[in-house]
Amino acid sequence: MYSIDRIKEDVNRIEAMFQVLGEFTDGRTFVVNDIPEDRRRNYFRGRWDWCSVDFTGASMNALCRRGLAEVVKTEDYIYERGGRKYVGTRALYRCTGIAPSEYRATLATLVGRAIRTA
Repeated sequence: MYSIDRIKEDVNRIEAMFQVLGEFTDGRTFVVNDIPEDRRRNYFRGRWDWCSVDFTGASMNALCRRGLAEVVKTEDYIYERGGRKYVGTRALYRCTGIAPSEYRATLATLVGRAIRTA
């Protein structure tokens, strides 16, 4: 049952991530900072109520690993912190068009197949 609970939590988290993405699920490119900060803060509460999660580049990386988003390209940019300027690299993302409902259905099918072949 532990694994089933983790799978359910994963599906819930994916659906919460898509709510954060909002209008960016239409296929256009974006960076994480394009998403309004009020939607990125505390977007998900996991198994423990005291622990809330912010939407960051790691969240987008999780969507990419699951095939729901992809990195279109990376670019260098200049940012300022503490009065000093730095150069960093950021990724431009694009949603692949796969909806969370399709992810849920595919995951359910794969789990069933994995159990039958075990």
